[in-house]
Amino acid sequence: MPAQDVANIEIAAAFVRVKMLRRIADIEEADRLQSDIERATRTAGLTAVMFDYRGVVGHDESVRSAMWEWAAVCGLQALALLVDGELSRVRMNMTALSKRVPIRAFLTEDDAMAWLTDPAGRRPTREIKPP
Repeated sequence: MPAQDVANIEIAAAFVRVKMLRRIADIEEADRLQSDIERATRTAGLTAVMFDYRGVVGHDESVRSAMWEWAAVCGLQALALLVDGELSRVRMNMTALSKRVPIRAFLTEDDAMAWLTDPAGRRPTREIKPP
């Protein structure tokens, strides 16, 4: 069963857009969403995904861990996360760097799209600004 009530998945020009509708309830739901995203990227021949988490409450630790583990092995070249606040953005970016996964968090869709569509500009610390 697709994870349609969890997220809307659509194909954009250079990436797959995943608009989260609510938090992921459990590991099984995370697995379904991951499968749906993999199918969409494979069908479109894309290797980049934008997750829009704005307005969604954080996931349980088990779901969060499963999503990070998937991001590390799914074969996607870039995953941009749109988040609500600066603290979330910094926390996500620091976690991504420590886990060496191709994820970066952003506050604006324009910044996320710029990063996703410019493979040469995906340096690890580009978007982490000094205080």
